[in-house]
Amino acid sequence: MTERGHPREQFNKSAYARPRMKRLVFFIVFILGLIVATRYLPVVEWANEITESLRSLGIVGASLYVLGFGVLVSMFVPATPLSLLAGATWGLYDGTIIIALGCSLATTISASLGRTWLRAPAEELTKRYSLLRALDKAFSTDAFRMIILLRMSPILPFAVSNYGLGTTAAPMWTISLGTLIGIIPVTLMWVYLGTLGESALQGDLAASPLRLGSLVAGFLATVVLVGWVGRRAKHLLDADTDEIE
Repeated sequence: MTERGHPREQFNKSAYARPRMKRLVFFIVFILGLIVATRYLPVVEWANEITESLRSLGIVGASLYVLGFGVLVSMFVPATPLSLLAGATWGLYDGTIIIALGCSLATTISASLGRTWLRAPAEELTKRYSLLRALDKAFSTDAFRMIILLRMSPILPFAVSNYGLGTTAAPMWTISLGTLIGIIPVTLMWVYLGTLGESALQGDLAASPLRLGSLVAGFLATVVLVGWVGRRAKHLLDADTDEIE
């Protein structure tokens, strides 16, 4: 193994495996907590009130949600529950658009702060993620493509990478637009799960086994597709990073 290959192997294990494991653990804990809360708390009533209130506001409610999502996620509030709620409220297509816009806004806010007032903390926060440092050398010429690939393969914590991108040479418009496009596959998966959760809370799935089967099959197909896209994007990022190094 070459001297350059050894750090690459260590990077793959540390930068990819641990964040994925943390996200999996978080998701399992979140689902278990939701099951327990549904059993002992009036979660269905609360969910109905929230979703109906947001829907009743129309485009204003959707716009406020995008704004709130951007601000909260830039403050390190997890994006997953907010994505699930968007799916339960607006459905698959509108919910995906809303969350993609919210992710782009959160990235714009965080990257702008990481480039200006919070640059020193942002640099400290992202020191352990060598991928951003490696890709920074290519961001001045190929930033748009790199950022799309980075978002399609969620190998870095979203909030941390948002601030970290602000410390790179990537133009701000590529950070925002690249995130808007690249985040769609992962967003689609979480929003889809939110639509399933809303149907389950309303009892629609229990009343129609055929609908349950089709929705679950659709979700599993989405997960497989997102996984394939993520692996493909990761492969391209690895190749680009090897060339840079």
